[in-house]
Amino acid sequence: MDSSGVYNLYPYNLTCNPFPSTPTPSLNDVRILGGKKHIDAKNSINSCVNELFQNVTHNSNKQEFRIITIIQDVGSGKTHITLHLKISDLTEKAIFSYIDLSKVYPKTIESIYQSMINGFEKEYINTLRKQILYYILDKSKVDKKLAKKIFKLGLFESISGKGLDAKALESVENKMEISINDIDSLFTDNFSANEITIIKKIIQNRFEDINSITLLEMINTLALLSRLNLLLFKKLSIFQFDELDHENNTLALIKSIINTHLPNTILMMNMTPSSYHKISLTDSSIYDRLEKANFKIDLVGSNSFDEITDIVMAYIFSDKISTTSQIVENELITILKVLYQDFEFRNIRSILNIMHAAFEIGLQKGLSSINEDCIHESLKIVYPGMKIKGSIMNISISEYIKIKSYFNFGNNIEDEIVSSIRSLLDSLDQNKSPINNRKFSKDINISYPKLSTTPKSANTNLSTAVLLEEPVSTDYSYVYKKNDQNKFDSLPPKSSKTPKIFLDNSKIIDLLYYSYKLKKNINTTEDDEKALLLAKALNLK
Repeated sequence: MDSSGVYNLYPYNLTCNPFPSTPTPSLNDVRILGGKKHIDAKNSINSCVNELFQNVTHNSNKQEFRIITIIQDVGSGKTHITLHLKISDLTEKAIFSYIDLSKVYPKTIESIYQSMINGFEKEYINTLRKQILYYILDKSKVDKKLAKKIFKLGLFESISGKGLDAKALESVENKMEISINDIDSLFTDNFSANEITIIKKIIQNRFEDINSITLLEMINTLALLSRLNLLLFKKLSIFQFDELDHENNTLALIKSIINTHLPNTILMMNMTPSSYHKISLTDSSIYDRLEKANFKIDLVGSNSFDEITDIVMAYIFSDKISTTSQIVENELITILKVLYQDFEFRNIRSILNIMHAAFEIGLQKGLSSINEDCIHESLKIVYPGMKIKGSIMNISISEYIKIKSYFNFGNNIEDEIVSSIRSLLDSLDQNKSPINNRKFSKDINISYPKLSTTPKSANTNLSTAVLLEEPVSTDYSYVYKKNDQNKFDSLPPKSSKTPKIFLDNSKIIDLLYYSYKLKKNINTTEDDEKALLLAKALNLK
């Protein structure tokens, strides 16, 4: 809100910055899920949950278990998907426990197990305790004498009108303790003696006491919680392990969970290809089990341009308040393409950092949309010192984006390149900067090589090789060469004296930029000096 009491809006009419500012996602950041790969991954997990839910709810004797693995590099969105599930509509069918193993230290079996318990919602154990007490109340009402004994309902209280429900509420609110030793008969048909002991601990608020607990007891407790979740909440249990590693204690607990087949449970594990490989070297047995996971989700392509663009658009336009036109959206996509292709911001985290800063700048300037200058200022804040790699003309990001945008709208970049070379030569000649005393014709003849690698559009990200011939009838010919250094035959020089000039992306944009400044008559002495350096870099000097 400004001094006049009017609320300022972020770009696209948003009331808040839609992009996260934290390096790793939090629950507040993951409400939005964009990108086809990520949405497909979520749909796969949904299908797993729905299938298991249907199986166990239609047949309570089916105590089934599933494994889901998500494998891809750091920054591919594994954590985002995992946390997003915790606040999705899947919460109607499952209770989640999220464990970030990178934050567990020391990494003992006990500490990992405790993290699994703490990974449930904060009030989970307390809510579970209440549901158990209400379950005891319902079961015991068949035998009123037993029910009164368990909830300590005396004769005087009965006469005064106090009933079992009121006594049960007192026990739920920790105002009284039930007769704990009288509940065994209510559970013996479905639970073992050890499980009943754990249930009693939950009722007595002593569940989290894990002193001297063994691995077997941990697994039995987790199995019991899974059964209680289905019995009392009508929900599955999902344990989400983020940053799964190859530590012996981690693998020991995971192997026990898998071998036990926790009932009504899905075990989700996120890992990088590197950690997955280390697991294979550390424990071939657990690796074999992971290889046989019911769902193996590979987020390959999660950092593709289309995926990143879709994610950015999802953050901005998921809010129904945001408004835009197709032209404005295309302008934003053009900016993103420059960041992705030419500055190699190919990790969604880096793009989100830039966009968060851009929206804050947009708010300060009262912008209706994100433009090139806004992105330029954001880069100076988030990535200070960032410049066009290999650029001689010291072009700002915003100027680069404008030039790039110009050529993305149908202009003939081949003609512009040759024209820019001509402008450079003219300028050097006017500034008394002869190029090895060569004389070049002002008439430029363009010949197009018949190669399968010739790009179909100006948007193709390629390098250019230019062939210059020295005589008066100078012939400028050029072919395209792939950025990945794959070689193919170029046009042979017309004489052994023909110099060969290689133009990569940075030199092409330097040429276009200098030509633009010459046309606008805004070139400076510093620009002309750098133009001479550019000519040398092009092998013209």
